[in-house]
Amino acid sequence: MPNMCLHFCIQPADDFLDNRENILGEAEGSGAGMLSCYRHLIALSIHQDAIRSRNIAIPLVHDENRVRISLSWGR
Repeated sequence: MPNMCLHFCIQPADDFLDNRENILGEAEGSGAGMLSCYRHLIALSIHQDAIRSRNIAIPLVHDENRVRISLSWGR
């Protein structure tokens, strides 16, 4: 395995509020669909134990055809 060097850029705390994403503002504009998707995924994960399981494998993802195959098994 090759050596990897990670570089982190840490901004001062007083700069955070000026540079954060406006998620609620985007809900009314171009990001409305994405926020709705997030809300549905969160609700699904709350009500479906299998979604929160670590016992899952995703052997195939095909973005162009929007196909994803996932396998899950018992605890």
